[in-house]
Amino acid sequence: MNAPSDNIDVNFGACHSGIMKSRFSLPLSALLLGACAISADALITDPSNGCVVQNPNLRSGESISWSGERRGGLAHGTGTVSWFLHGAPNGRYEGMVVNGRMNGTGTAFYPSGNRYVGEFRDGIPDGRGTYILADGREITGDWQAGRWRADD
Repeated sequence: MNAPSDNIDVNFGACHSGIMKSRFSLPLSALLLGACAISADALITDPSNGCVVQNPNLRSGESISWSGERRGGLAHGTGTVSWFLHGAPNGRYEGMVVNGRMNGTGTAFYPSGNRYVGEFRDGIPDGRGTYILADGREITGDWQAGRWRADD
């Protein structure tokens, strides 16, 4: 299924559609991001070090590995959280974490090969950033609560 040629749906947030103006045409399927948040409050613990990290896409069979700074049992500072689904790699975030939450500048790597580089708030793109598709195409602009807003 393709999106209309002048509209695309880019939503990292609550898994519901939002149509936004674009300067280019991309198939909707290329923009299904795999980072839909069910709860900004879902937490997951790294079993190897007991460090707690926000999990914006909690699923059964999921585990994490945290490598980085921590404070009071929470991931805090610069680091890398890797997600695993039934033991297989399933995404990664590298960047700033504040009190267990992905806040600040970072890069999210998705299982599809796509990635987002920019600002995060509570694990969701929020602020200036670029979404880079696995084929090299880029979507740059401002993101608000996981929704892309085209540059003017």
